[in-house]
Amino acid sequence: MRPEERLVFTLSDPNFEETHEDKLGLPLEGLDWRFIVGRAIHERTFLAFTRNLSKLDEAALNKIPTKALRVMRKISYSFLGQKLVFYRELEEVFSELSGAGVIFMPMKGLLMNERVYPEDLRFFRDIDLLFPDTPELLKAEEVFRKLGYSSNSPTVNGVSYRKPISRSLIPT
Repeated sequence: MRPEERLVFTLSDPNFEETHEDKLGLPLEGLDWRFIVGRAIHERTFLAFTRNLSKLDEAALNKIPTKALRVMRKISYSFLGQKLVFYRELEEVFSELSGAGVIFMPMKGLLMNERVYPEDLRFFRDIDLLFPDTPELLKAEEVFRKLGYSSNSPTVNGVSYRKPISRSLIPT
């Protein structure tokens, strides 16, 4: 495993507590920070990674290139904006489903975000919902269409809906 991968793995741990580079057991100089940032995003642990990176003492942080820190800060703000839009949309979907009397249960990403990852540290891009039977799914599909979602072809795991992003989704 590359040192960069070990660093991403180590700093993505929600229970990470170290503050000194020597306790980290990994060098911070001479690393490919472009790879590190890309890997943390790919693994969807970027938010946990950057939170834990910020716990390091000043001497350790000074070994990280300024450009890498600046890029990570910009990406963090971008994720925050996406998260605000996502949760606004989530609130609308859940409200409409409940208002229509649809029985559903959120699964996977949402539950992991609430139970496994503290402080909303895992980023996800979709909502997995479980419906008890076909009539409930049909009622939900009606709500999704009303909200502007369109269906992709059914998959092995169910039906997938997507909604094009528009400026109206951005909170003001």
